[in-house]
Amino acid sequence: MFSGRGVLITRAGHQLPLSYEYVLTGDNGRIGHLVCDASAIDPAMFAYLMRLRCEEGVEMDVIVTQLSDLGLGFVGKCIATVHRSEWEASQGAE
Repeated sequence: MFSGRGVLITRAGHQLPLSYEYVLTGDNGRIGHLVCDASAIDPAMFAYLMRLRCEEGVEMDVIVTQLSDLGLGFVGKCIATVHRSEWEASQGAE
């Protein structure tokens, strides 16, 4: 199981900081759980494909399969791996 911190980017461009846990489900497949405060996001936005950027450099397209007060369940496909410095730069880190 992989875990860490990341950002979920909605179709509208909202960036939602979160913690994640996921497991591999094949070559590029992932399934897991996102822990975040999604109260500011319209629940209808979770019906669309989103992008998850993980601190270890994995970037994936995800679909939310479960929405609750405790977090979001998801399935995803790894689409890219970026260097940690690129991820930190995208988060405004120095």
